[in-house]
Amino acid sequence: MSGKKQYHVDMSEWFRTRVAAPLARWAIDDSVMEEVRQRAMEGAQSGLQAMHDRQERVEQVVAGFSEQARQLEQDTNRRLREHGEELEQRMLASGRELRRELRARLAERERALRAEIARARTERQEAFAKTEARLGDLEDGRRVASRTATATLSEASAMRDLIAAAFPHERYEPGRLAALEQRFATVERNLAQGTPEAALGLAQTVYHELSDLRVTLELRHREWTGARSDAAQELDAVRAMIERDMDVSVSGLEGEEAVRFDLGHWSMGELEQLRAEVAAAYARVRDEARPLATEELREIVESTAPRYRERWSEVAERAERRLLASQIRVNLADFVVTRLDQFAGFLLLEDETGYAAQDKREAFYAKLRHPGGDEIVIEVLTAEEDDSQNTLRVISYDEESGSQDQRLARSREITAHLRAHGVQVSDPETEPGAPDPVLREMRMLREPARSRGTFQEEPARSRGTSQEEAGP
Repeated sequence: MSGKKQYHVDMSEWFRTRVAAPLARWAIDDSVMEEVRQRAMEGAQSGLQAMHDRQERVEQVVAGFSEQARQLEQDTNRRLREHGEELEQRMLASGRELRRELRARLAERERALRAEIARARTERQEAFAKTEARLGDLEDGRRVASRTATATLSEASAMRDLIAAAFPHERYEPGRLAALEQRFATVERNLAQGTPEAALGLAQTVYHELSDLRVTLELRHREWTGARSDAAQELDAVRAMIERDMDVSVSGLEGEEAVRFDLGHWSMGELEQLRAEVAAAYARVRDEARPLATEELREIVESTAPRYRERWSEVAERAERRLLASQIRVNLADFVVTRLDQFAGFLLLEDETGYAAQDKREAFYAKLRHPGGDEIVIEVLTAEEDDSQNTLRVISYDEESGSQDQRLARSREITAHLRAHGVQVSDPETEPGAPDPVLREMRMLREPARSRGTFQEEPARSRGTSQEEAGP
């Protein structure tokens, strides 16, 4: 007579007391974070150098302006340099909270800067207006107006060329530079038609609008540069989390063992998918040809990167649970082997014991043989949907000495032995039908794992593809 017994083993309480959030336990090493910070600083330096280069270029251009225009632009540049120093401090800062604090401070400084520049420009425009009014009282006022309008138009042209060459103006203010360029022709036409006063007023207006556009573009590009630096650093930190090696203490039912945790192997492809998504996001952030908008970069900092970190935590926790569940399968089988040896004299056949397909993510099997010829196969499966739930199957292949009473006594001993060691196990259930003789051949130990396949008449919930792995 032969038979099959099935036990349901609930390890949820055991998992609850041993598995904590990976983000709290697996902090990135200081050396790794220093590498992340170093890469962030190198990336920031490029943007900061470009900012300094633009400032020098502006100063070179305005050096040839009239005294009033030169003083206006130099005052503006001084304020922009002060703003740039704060931006540099923010971009080179270490720590997420510090960068957030500096970002808020910089935004407040930018609002104050805009107000200061607007007030200074209003004062200059009023001064220009008074000068224009006095020209009408002068005997040679028309000649002075013509000369001033021509000079102002030349300065406006220089500012236009500077904006076109130094700023991605179409990204931030699409169509605005082109609209201002169209007004150059009106100024030239007024001069040609002998109305220099009208030409001067329009030339000054065009110049001031171009100057305002230059400031707007500078501030918006700085804002974009800072947001890009933040986004790159946040994503790079996630990449460091994904690529790090991890050690984990595997607490089995009979002790604890520290092992190197191959997260990629135990995540069943989840880590690789996350790695690909983060790499794609990082590539988009660094893409010079198709730059992301400032709002998109902020979204990465405030939402996307934190979501990636949370996903990494979830992936790591599930992977750790799979690793622990793998150890549990061995422990459960070992309890049964030990008790069957003590109680009934069954001996373990080590060459016919192990994980399916030699993959520690798969079901665990052990084969025992009695001196009288009877054999028992132990199968331990973990539920795909819940790593804390296990199915323990004891399949008996009796030749001569086995009887229903003996199998019943063995099942009671197994149940009592497991419960004595704190395992929450159900009473045994008898499975219908005779044991499959193919299972007795233990082919599952040698055959490749079949995705979501079976190794015997009862589905052995496959945990993945075969892969060599150091585990518990």
